[in-house]
Amino acid sequence: MFCNRQRNKLKMLLWDHNGFWLLYRRIERGTFQWPTGHEGTVTVSSRELHWLLDGLALEQRKAHPMVRAKTVI
Repeated sequence: MFCNRQRNKLKMLLWDHNGFWLLYRRIERGTFQWPTGHEGTVTVSSRELHWLLDGLALEQRKAHPMVRAKTVI
């Protein structure tokens, strides 16, 4: 995954059997919370990847607890 200098665009390469997919995401407002101080590569779990794509920082200790609605009005 690659992030631009303004941290509002991400590109990700995904291998699929016989070729690469190039995934691109641009956010309208704000920036992605890109890890700082890392040289080279950083390994993230699928959960941490979702955090990054949702604009959350990797340095947080845990995610917000999931809220389950009992009723929908």
